[in-house]
Amino acid sequence: MVAQEAPIKINCLTIPTYENVVSLYRNKESTQYFVQYEAPDGTPIDAAYWLSSPTFFKSEDFYVYAEKLQEHEKQLKQLNRHNENSSVTTLWGTSYEKCEYAVGVIFYRTPDHGGFYLSEQMNERVHYLYRNTSCWYEEDVEAFKIINSFPELFTDLEKANADIVLRNFFPFPYEKINNVSLSEGESFVKDREAFYYQHRNDWIGTFTSPIYGRSNVIRVEAALGGKKLKAHIKHFEVPLSEYLSRNRFGMIIDPKRHPEILEH
Repeated sequence: MVAQEAPIKINCLTIPTYENVVSLYRNKESTQYFVQYEAPDGTPIDAAYWLSSPTFFKSEDFYVYAEKLQEHEKQLKQLNRHNENSSVTTLWGTSYEKCEYAVGVIFYRTPDHGGFYLSEQMNERVHYLYRNTSCWYEEDVEAFKIINSFPELFTDLEKANADIVLRNFFPFPYEKINNVSLSEGESFVKDREAFYYQHRNDWIGTFTSPIYGRSNVIRVEAALGGKKLKAHIKHFEVPLSEYLSRNRFGMIIDPKRHPEILEH
């Protein structure tokens, strides 16, 4: 644990102690917070950090996170990654840059998206439950399969993030590969499937619209079991406060309490 009275240096930047912060404000288009703080000699310094919230910056969790970033930067320097210009046809258009992690493991960047491409030989090293026969793995989710398959090419922070993503979005392969059983709250996809199975005979809200003249009530379009089939759609009145506190996977309609809005 890094002592809070000692600023942390990462890539020549210094993460200040919370006590030295003069102001903290957010870029409206992202989760980037701009921090102005005072150096030991009183000089004002501006810096930007990717934080989840100002509260996170104030908490000790931020310093734990900063310490992990510091170790991540050290490990990156030890990895043999090469960036160079590239013009290769990918699934997302023509690349402008590539990063070679190892022979046969290349990450391509395009103006719109990016991802890994593996040689056939390297693709065979990916567990069959994670393997894409196309050898392409897009950057948002699929790329974490590559981190899991070639741990020696990635930092501890990257591997920890991969475990989180694979557990949340590929729970069933994850359970088989790691010989574990994920409990409620450990996987987004598994929890979502359990929710829809549990409420397969309930009306689940899928869309909302205002009811003019009534600010505390909204119109909720609901589908039986959450499946948006035209024959299984109804509309209900739901208190706005109740809708705002709904389950993250959908609003469960109670026909006894939520009046149905009949179409004329």
